Amino acid sequence: MDYKNNNNVTIVGVLNEIDVEEREKDGRKYVSGTIKIQTGEDNVIPVNVFSFEKTKKNTANPSYTQIMSVCEKGISMAAVNGDMTKATKVRASGIRIEENMYVSRFSNQVVSTIRLNGSFFTLNAADDSKAHFNCGIYISGIKEEVTSDGEETGRLIIEGLVEQYNRWDKLTFIAESKQAVEYIQSNWAVGDTVSVSGKIVDKTITQKISTESAGGFGEPEEEIRTYHRIEYVITSGSEPKEEEFAYDGDRVKEGISDRERRRAELLEGNKSKPIAAKSNDDDLDF
Repeated sequence: MDYKNNNNVTIVGVLNEIDVEEREKDGRKYVSGTIKIQTGEDNVIPVNVFSFEKTKKNTANPSYTQIMSVCEKGISMAAVNGDMTKATKVRASGIRIEENMYVSRFSNQVVSTIRLNGSFFTLNAADDSKAHFNCGIYISGIKEEVTSDGEETGRLIIEGLVEQYNRWDKLTFIAESKQAVEYIQSNWAVGDTVSVSGKIVDKTITQKISTESAGGFGEPEEEIRTYHRIEYVITSGSEPKEEEFAYDGDRVKEGISDRERRRAELLEGNKSKPIAAKSNDDDLDF
């Protein structure tokens, strides 16, 4: 079963910030950057954009036109001192959830994060604000979420392999409602193919970190650190697919091997680079 087209995200909200630049590569003009959309009081979702001005057939690229329309005609909250009532409402569609792997400049290890990539935007949208995803995944892991102190949160972490157009990605989803957790624990297993849908949440994480003095004496000082993490929270899911509608096992194995190859290439390519000086802060590549 081909699930490449079952990876869709729709976001409707006001423009929070536009950070997009026009550049040129091999004689071709393109735009790249991030458009942030605010769907609620504290829910800001970044969408990565990239598009060449012209297609390979040298015709106008619709995605480039729509991105530039946002840049030239859209009014962001950042441009009006954070006033949501004056910012432009936008609908972003045709967005895909993708894995972003890179080598941390601090740990020199491969870090995996998730990002949204999209190109199609409609200004002055009339839809209700939302950040919704739908995705077909091959379950590669199910585990209980625990805090840094080892305490269970009651939530589940679902790891899913997803076939993109030119590679396989590993994505992470969250199940937090009692109904979702109980159903998944009773019905889903590693190796199942399922469809998941839900909401994209900009979660604020607060950590307490104790730092001890380098020498002498004194009580440890407690530092509070706050950061944001985008979570993909499952609100509904299907039964495991029958074999004829599931991901093909051989293709999954090939995808896993290809992903491991890409990880190895990232590490190999990083060996020739100088090691960054260690920051006083912990590695914050979440």
